[in-house]
Amino acid sequence: MIFDTTYRTNRYDMICAPFVVVNNHWNNTFFGCAFLCNETSGSFVWLFQTFLKAMGGKTPKTIFTDQAPTIAFAIKEVFPGTCHRLCEWHSDRNAQKNIPQLYFKSGFRYCFDILLCNSESEFELIWKKMIDDWDFASNTWLQKLYDLRKNGVLRSTFSADIKSTQRSASTNRVFTEMSCKTMSITEFVKHYEQRTIEMRDIEAIEDYKSRGDPKIFIEDCEILKHAARVYTRRIYTRFQHEFLQGTTKRGSQTKYTILKGESEKTEIVQFNALDNSIICSCHMF
Repeated sequence: MIFDTTYRTNRYDMICAPFVVVNNHWNNTFFGCAFLCNETSGSFVWLFQTFLKAMGGKTPKTIFTDQAPTIAFAIKEVFPGTCHRLCEWHSDRNAQKNIPQLYFKSGFRYCFDILLCNSESEFELIWKKMIDDWDFASNTWLQKLYDLRKNGVLRSTFSADIKSTQRSASTNRVFTEMSCKTMSITEFVKHYEQRTIEMRDIEAIEDYKSRGDPKIFIEDCEILKHAARVYTRRIYTRFQHEFLQGTTKRGSQTKYTILKGESEKTEIVQFNALDNSIICSCHMF
């Protein structure tokens, strides 16, 4: 789930806080929207408690936000079991602002971008190499980023391959277009409900398109047959593309090594038939 507080209504100078999620067709949809008078931790605690009640007590698995300490506090207070990840785009912008002397050095930005989208073990290796290459061990901003690594920038749980709040940019434009100096909150709600209906219509169309069996590249492959049954057409296509890039090794566990395009980077998927557990390093599926 992506939570953003970027937009304000001009008439009342209130903060518009939308909750955006990615559905099983890889499209954005609304889970809710709220107006806040300020961005204090108390306001966000109230907002998340209200959202939790509206969702029947079901908490989000992963939530993406910018690097706002008041939001981080509220998430820990209301969603203690939720993985809170920082938006990579905001982290990149903050790096430009806080460490320009490093950010614009040749090769640093490339390593920094890779750093933000890796697992903890890979993060540690890249971090050590960056310290050796650029000698920034005493930099306070980077040290703070390092301290946030477990609950901020790392792939530690399923996140539908979302990396930033920019995934919701097209949805957020809806709120910008709806906001104007003369629009009342009642009118705003009507526009919001109309946009929600349009999104649900698109989802219904995608549901219809997913009826029937997709084309399976390897007809006698049981894992692809199973994926075809449980995934929507669009997600199955993404899954099959990755699966066909993999190699398989069987032993006490079945191990799939997934090759990431033309690069040497790989992801590992392991299946244990004894307890039906699956471990996936990419956390995408």
